[in-house]
Amino acid sequence: MTAAARPEFSRADINKARSVRAKRAASYVRAGLIIAVMAAAWQERAFWPFLHDRMQLTYDFGLNLYDNSADARGQIAALTGFDNQSSNSGSTAIVDTLKKLSE
Repeated sequence: MTAAARPEFSRADINKARSVRAKRAASYVRAGLIIAVMAAAWQERAFWPFLHDRMQLTYDFGLNLYDNSADARGQIAALTGFDNQSSNSGSTAIVDTLKKLSE
């Protein structure tokens, strides 16, 4: 009597599975590096002046949009439970909201 042939994984299958895992891990590392570079550019203008200026413009646009939109304020208030009708500055509203969320 002969033993049934046991299906073995080929070397190519093993290498392909390893490359899939490596690509997945590399995509997480890449995303982390992009986030780190953007955070550095946000904090220090000298690091990347062009990106820093564009991020500041986007931030100002978002604050302006938030200040002029009752719908946006309502959605933020619904999500955070915080309504900032009395604040004069949008940046203090964000700081106040983050403080409330961290409690």
